[in-house]
Amino acid sequence: MENQAHNTMGASPCEAELQELMEQIDIMVSNKKLDWERKMRALETRLDLRDQELANAQTCLDQKGQEVLNIHVNSDRNHIYSVGICFSLRMLFVR
Repeated sequence: MENQAHNTMGASPCEAELQELMEQIDIMVSNKKLDWERKMRALETRLDLRDQELANAQTCLDQKGQEVLNIHVNSDRNHIYSVGICFSLRMLFVR
């Protein structure tokens, strides 16, 4: 008889409490998932910014390397030009 009363009234008190606990757990898991997703988006944004900073630094480094190379080439040219002038002057005075 008692089982029939529970069946006609619906879930037992334990089943109702279990159902409520399951709903609370679902809410907690959902909230935690949203929190993790927010944190993940924030980390992805930070990573994107760092990647952009790194790309900018690499571009700047490449430009500076090219400037150093140009200075070195110009220095070599100036040195060759100076040596040529000195040689020409010596030839003038040796005659």
